[in-house]
Amino acid sequence: MNKYIRLGCLCAVLITQGIYADSISEENPSHYFDTIKHDPAELSVFLKTMPKGGDLHNHRSGAAYTENLLDYAKNKQYCVDPKTLSVSLNPNCAKVNTLSNYKDNWILKNQLINAWSMRHYNISTDTAHDHFFKIFYKFFTYYYNPSLTDFNRNY
Repeated sequence: MNKYIRLGCLCAVLITQGIYADSISEENPSHYFDTIKHDPAELSVFLKTMPKGGDLHNHRSGAAYTENLLDYAKNKQYCVDPKTLSVSLNPNCAKVNTLSNYKDNWILKNQLINAWSMRHYNISTDTAHDHFFKIFYKFFTYYYNPSLTDFNRNY
């Protein structure tokens, strides 16, 4: 008999907890935020305990599609290192290694897109974190060139 009473109590607790969990909605955190938004200490605790994972910040260089960067490749003085797929300014670059040649060659263009983005990322070569941050060094010279002012403003 005691066993059934305990089982009944356990079921009652589980059921009420389930009902309570269902009553929690997205409005509750919003309402709580409104009540604490002028209290820096409470606000700090609230924000530190929030789940992370959203796009909390971004940089234009990381938000631009590689294809858009390549479409902006008008200056033939950009030279692609065929081994690292990094770009540098080099007026003596062999035509086969110019960024504009990579842009116009489907195979080479896909190599650059893979190297300058997370597309087809391969975990056996780098961690995702390392691969992502190495990308910026590959096109740093190209992206931050003053001739790309329009690109930086529009993308």
